[in-house]
Amino acid sequence: MAALAGPPKDRTKTEHVAEVRRVVFENPSGPFVILELVDGYTALGPATIEDFEARTQYRFLGRWENDPARGYRFRFSAWVVHAIGSRTGVIKYLVTLCHGIGQK
Repeated sequence: MAALAGPPKDRTKTEHVAEVRRVVFENPSGPFVILELVDGYTALGPATIEDFEARTQYRFLGRWENDPARGYRFRFSAWVVHAIGSRTGVIKYLVTLCHGIGQK
């Protein structure tokens, strides 16, 4: 079991920028995921596993909460791509958002 992350520097911040390490849980009956972040924290909110790409930073908008059993985690209500770190990530971003752009 991983150690719980300590408190964030500013628990009043309403945004958190981090890279997603992996999706820990995805709700099969609706859009909700729990994400393990590279910085040691966890983020949870309305999204699907397909929304996230490895080696890409995301800006999560929401609030910090302290769960006594799971430590500090960021509950987000919205998110956007902050920085793309790989060729695959750039392609996925362009294909998703730009009409007429394909995988090649």
